[in-house]
Amino acid sequence: MSQDETLSKIKQAEESAAKKLDLAEKTKENLIEQAKTDSISLITEADNKDNEFREKEIQKAKEKINKTKEKLINENNSSTDLIKKKALSKIKSEAKFIVKKFSEEAFSS
Repeated sequence: MSQDETLSKIKQAEESAAKKLDLAEKTKENLIEQAKTDSISLITEADNKDNEFREKEIQKAKEKINKTKEKLINENNSSTDLIKKKALSKIKSEAKFIVKKFSEEAFSS
């Protein structure tokens, strides 16, 4: 093999190596970009799931609060009704008492 052939083969090998290095560098950059894109997608997905979970928990808490509120309102309404009934019965007995006292006062004079 002549010196020119050897130099030509070395030059071809260097060019091939340079192309392979260039391709490897581009592949590396593409993989880095893909990794960035994938990580952003994963973070976005995790945030969305977190928001959904939070919204569900907030909704559960609101429902629990509303049930407790309804229960308290119903209990309060029951208590109010009982107080009204007692007050009405006392009003009737007090009215009878006042009429009786008035009658006694009016007829004793």
